[in-house]
Amino acid sequence: IEDNADKKIREDQPPSKKIALIETICIDPGHGGSDLGAVGKSKVQEKDITLKVSKKLKQLIVSRLGLRVVTTREKDTEVSLNSRVSIANNQKAQIFISIHVNSSFRKSARGSETFYVSLKATDREALLLSQKENKSFEEIDKITEDDELKMILWDMAQNEYIKESSKLASYIQDELNILLHTVNRGVKQAPFRVLMRAAMPAVLVEIAFLSNPYEAQKLQDNAFLDKVADAIYTGISKYIYYHNSTYGHE
Repeated sequence: IEDNADKKIREDQPPSKKIALIETICIDPGHGGSDLGAVGKSKVQEKDITLKVSKKLKQLIVSRLGLRVVTTREKDTEVSLNSRVSIANNQKAQIFISIHVNSSFRKSARGSETFYVSLKATDREALLLSQKENKSFEEIDKITEDDELKMILWDMAQNEYIKESSKLASYIQDELNILLHTVNRGVKQAPFRVLMRAAMPAVLVEIAFLSNPYEAQKLQDNAFLDKVADAIYTGISKYIYYHNSTYGHE
């Protein structure tokens, strides 16, 4: 029987890169439970939108690609960052997609953006967004200085997946831009904790701004959420084709 301490040490080790055909995808609906995420003027909550999109995305992947999909939550429950990433790592997912909805003190801010990890943010706005997302997890996970050091080590390990994460983010962002006809805020990098600990290519998608009155209305429209899921699905499928074509014979 494996000793718990040994198991913990093993789980805390940064990932080693293994190339294989993609068979399992992990979808992470942001927030949940008492962690509401962004809240719109009409009281619509980010946690509900991310769950709806994630369920739609899962259905598309399973029905069209026949791949195995695991999710970090299936209902309105609070899930810690450590648990979210552990689900992806323990289930040996080869892609990690975290779904979120954006917000800003500027009501005019709008559009979609897709992130992959780096300790250095693309710009100040990206840094502030990652700090806001990380804060809710800090309260659940009780981040310590030792954990901060581990994050740096995990970031170094994630560097092995930077090329793939960048490709995945680009494919998804391109499709969001094509299908949603919203402002294209581009592909960016930021120190999102949930991405640092992932032992696979990992991205975080910010669909639109709940703080923008026009986009908040869109985010409550089921047809719009269908388009969001379809855009992310198409981006994933293009990445899978690229990945399997590139690495499938190694």
